[in-house]
Amino acid sequence: MDLHGLLLIDKTAGITSYDVIRRLKRILPGAKIGHTGTLDPFATGLLVVLVGEATKLSIFLSELDKEYLATAKLGEETDTQDCTGRVVRSQPGPWPSEADVRAALASFEGRILQKVPSFSAAKFKGKPFYEMARRGEEVPEREREVEIHRAELVAYEPPTLKMRVVCGKGVYVRALAADLGARLGTVAHLAELRRVRWGGFNVEHATSADALGDPASVLRHGVAFDEILSFLPRVDLDEPALVSLRSGLAVKLSQKHAIVPARNKNEQTTRMRVCDSDGNLSVVAEAEAAEGSEPGVFSGEILLRPLKILHPS
Repeated sequence: MDLHGLLLIDKTAGITSYDVIRRLKRILPGAKIGHTGTLDPFATGLLVVLVGEATKLSIFLSELDKEYLATAKLGEETDTQDCTGRVVRSQPGPWPSEADVRAALASFEGRILQKVPSFSAAKFKGKPFYEMARRGEEVPEREREVEIHRAELVAYEPPTLKMRVVCGKGVYVRALAADLGARLGTVAHLAELRRVRWGGFNVEHATSADALGDPASVLRHGVAFDEILSFLPRVDLDEPALVSLRSGLAVKLSQKHAIVPARNKNEQTTRMRVCDSDGNLSVVAEAEAAEGSEPGVFSGEILLRPLKILHPS
């Protein structure tokens, strides 16, 4: 990987996500570096870090599903809904049965309304909720619709339970832990959190944040720029068509253009990665299929409209 690509970092507990970014900026001076989503200091697991021109792809990666392993502790409510907060209410057993816990977790699957935690980065009139909460100010109640694809019990040793959560963007796992406690007739908070997957990227392939060394060792564990969006279908264009698309013009595809399916097929996508004749990622485009076609079914005449124009070289 050159200085345009993606790094998978396994964040350790006790440091912030930005601590990792600062460390990488010292190792790769002058490189533009960002990430797709933070982890709280107490949490561990996968940070998806973008370098150089790849930082422009964050908007497409942010929509991918995420998978967490989380431990909730029943019987204790904290003001932050996690292990870093102050215990504000205790409710000793008896504890719910394993069957009740499994049923309660399953009840959160699907599209749900979730209350935004008071200690969160959400803002009200430009002020982060967590700053207002720390000052003792009243934090407005706000709900957002989120989607939880799977919430399942991994282990249960009362008063703690370990769960696997697969979800879309915007889910607060600590809010889920607190809501789970309420649904079980008790209180709860999030004791541990580990992010193990982001889309097709897995923490098993990540480099420990504690092991970040010289530039060569860091870049050796990267994902090449042209492979980052492999979850999108791909089409290669000749130079005239590519110039038009990169100039902001729509380009019409015909049957002669071979479309390479996405690595992790998603029938609902209407986006496509557009490469030059050498296979270099050049544009991310919106594909407008023929009228009446299903999203993601690219057949017949297709109109490409540029969404993001890239300059990796």
